[in-house]
Order: sequence, then structure tokens, then C-alpha cells
Amino acid sequence: MLDFQAQNELLFYQPIIESSHVTMKEDGYIAHLYHHQGCGCMSFVTSQVDVEVSGDGSIFIGEVKPAYAEFFPICED
Repeated sequence: MLDFQAQNELLFYQPIIESSHVTMKEDGYIAHLYHHQGCGCMSFVTSQVDVEVSGDGSIFIGEVKPAYAEFFPICED
């Protein structure tokens, strides 16, 4: 768990922002991941999702939830 100070440029949608990590299960693992999609110069919303991978290779993608948004333009290609 990260301890964030209030920042005018960021809006947090979740009360706790965890680092990306992997948790082992009896039959596979769960990866807690972040993603943002975008290209150009704009503000971006970064989302979090848990991806569960079972021992037989099955993949389940959990609910994608917004984690935080940046309110300053960032240019990405």
C-alpha cells in the first residue's frame, strides 16, 4: 500500500492504491495490475484490475476500476 499526499494534479478514485503485485493461490495466482490507454496530449485515467491465472492456464479478468486520473496534459505516443 502506498501512502499518497494530496496532489492538485491527481484525482484518486480508490481509497487505497496498492503497488502492482502477484499473490500465489493454491491453483495459480492473482496479478494486481494497472493500465492506462491513450495516445496524444491529454489527461489520462489509470485503471486497476486483478487478473487470475489458474494452474491449467485459464485466465479470468476481474472488474476494471478507475484508480486515479492525472489532470495535467501528458504527451504519449
